[in-house]
Amino acid sequence: MTSLGQPAAAGDEFFSEPRRNLVILGIGLSVLLAGAVTILVVSAREQRLLEALPLVLVMAAWAALLAHHLHRRKRCTPALRLERERLRYMGGSLFSPRMISLRFDEIECLERGGHVTNVRLRLNHGRHRARVVPIGMLARADRRRFVEALKTRVPTCPPRERRKA
Repeated sequence: MTSLGQPAAAGDEFFSEPRRNLVILGIGLSVLLAGAVTILVVSAREQRLLEALPLVLVMAAWAALLAHHLHRRKRCTPALRLERERLRYMGGSLFSPRMISLRFDEIECLERGGHVTNVRLRLNHGRHRARVVPIGMLARADRRRFVEALKTRVPTCPPRERRKA
């Protein structure tokens, strides 16, 4: 297994999201904080601090969530990793992304691949037999390259027959 501090083994492929995604999150965070400070200063000058305080607290909470999300996304770079024995991808909840690891022997087949935002994998066992791997944060060329590299390591599922009503 390759962690952030270890060198990559031969055959490992890393796919990173464009830096502009993180830059946009950083700009949004700075605008949000500047707005909260502006509202706080103006309301203090007009001696209406208690009326503006709930809004400033909500904006501060939102800024804290955004800062946490930005920090976690930077820690999860590169976003997708095809290693020798496993697939690692950035997943989890929206507010706390983390690296999720799937061994290739746990994956039965690739249900859908090459769609705009995700790849769907069918697992051999477990409560959740299908997993969705988000690839929408990658550039288009990297998405195609990731799906092709995944297809060489995981078989494609046969198409399902449609049920007739």
